[in-house]
Amino acid sequence: FGEVGSKLVFSADSDGGGANNIDLYSHLFSSPTTPALVADHPASISQYSFIVSLGKLFFEGNDGANGAEPWTYDGSNAAAMLL
Repeated sequence: FGEVGSKLVFSADSDGGGANNIDLYSHLFSSPTTPALVADHPASISQYSFIVSLGKLFFEGNDGANGAEPWTYDGSNAAAMLL
């Protein structure tokens, strides 16, 4: 997990499918709502690769087409992006 801006960003297995179905979530610290699934994140995320730097989360993701690649998420409502 990591703190990006005013959000906690973390990975979780939301459907019990195992290590290949890890999803990326964000949660606004000041909100009592349920954490939200980050849109358009890669199909598989390495939960051990999170690095927070320059106000962004960097992580290893696999979209199923390009293999393991570096991705980033800036904490906004925008999607995670392949670098």
